[in-house]
Amino acid sequence: MKQEFKTTELRQTAEAIRDAVLAKSITPDMVGGTMLALVNASGEVIEALGNLESERVTVKVQAYDGQSRVDVTGAKVYLDQFSIGGVPMVSVPRQEYEVDENGEVTFEVLKGYQYTVFSKLDGMAASFQFAYEACQESRTIELWNFPIGVWMFGQACYYNSDTGTSRGVPLVTESFIEDLWSEEEAMLWDADDAEGLDDAWYDGILVATSDASFVIERDSKADGYMPWCSNRDYGKALPTMALIFPETDKFDGDWGTVWNDAVERARKDYDGNLNTAKILTVCKSAPAADYCGNRSTDYRAQCFLPSAGQLYLIYLNKTAINSLMQAANNGGDSFALIDTDWYWSSTQYDEWCAWGVGLSNGFAYYGLRSNLNYVRAVSAFHFDY
Repeated sequence: MKQEFKTTELRQTAEAIRDAVLAKSITPDMVGGTMLALVNASGEVIEALGNLESERVTVKVQAYDGQSRVDVTGAKVYLDQFSIGGVPMVSVPRQEYEVDENGEVTFEVLKGYQYTVFSKLDGMAASFQFAYEACQESRTIELWNFPIGVWMFGQACYYNSDTGTSRGVPLVTESFIEDLWSEEEAMLWDADDAEGLDDAWYDGILVATSDASFVIERDSKADGYMPWCSNRDYGKALPTMALIFPETDKFDGDWGTVWNDAVERARKDYDGNLNTAKILTVCKSAPAADYCGNRSTDYRAQCFLPSAGQLYLIYLNKTAINSLMQAANNGGDSFALIDTDWYWSSTQYDEWCAWGVGLSNGFAYYGLRSNLNYVRAVSAFHFDY
């Protein structure tokens, strides 16, 4: 039964607790009474506004080392939740879950919140980071952890003759294979007796590290320069996004050390998909993030503006990436090689600037968001979606 929220009595209780704190003599009865009052008050709010609905999310972690499945015991799933489209704005601290014996975790996200998930597994690369909005009753998400390295990345599609159904699994190869059907046996690495190879294809170049994984697709570089955001959002710090800038009070005023510290913090940002989701939620016009987040690609792909850390990973692996791109281009693909230009990242510097990364030397710098830089999208891929 609903209980009345008696403001006068609660105020008296609060005053009693305040007096007890000053005297350092809080009693269990005081604390218990206040907690009960808070519970009752929360109940009245929910009764007035209605029950808060949530989306039930099941995350299934799987792993593939390039030849076969890998045991996922001990894998961790990381969840970030935020709501910045209204008031109050909320960003829940990153939550960590360990998978159960089935490689799964389940949690709930309030409807209307956006969230991202990714997984890590010792000895393997991190999975893709995916972004969603909680808007349905339930959702199942598959996260795959890959072998660490730079790979040609694609998918193999299996057809089950007994059930008449198809499913997709990841595919990585050390080199570009022009005719994947010539390696049909290797493509069937996860097939059961009733399944045959229905199709196989490449989606792009996979950069897979212990911190992040993403794919560089064909034609993912914008044709020209563009600003990070429009004038309307210039000078506005994006809520719930970290401001990564030199903290001059550190290191006794040694500017070189202060600057290097800021760069290292920017390079540790691997949340490009999370950043892009927040930018597109807040900014009325964000050309760089909009180009990436709304690219017209395969429906299985989530494209996003890479973070400073992800751009730095591209620089560190530039030689291997370009080698695979050149081989694929000789086979008729259209990859824009990693060049020496400056690129916008999705990492925020302050309300006026964002981080850019030069792919000639890996240098990170801050530029006014109205400045013009190149943009290159990266992607995360679903297999069964």
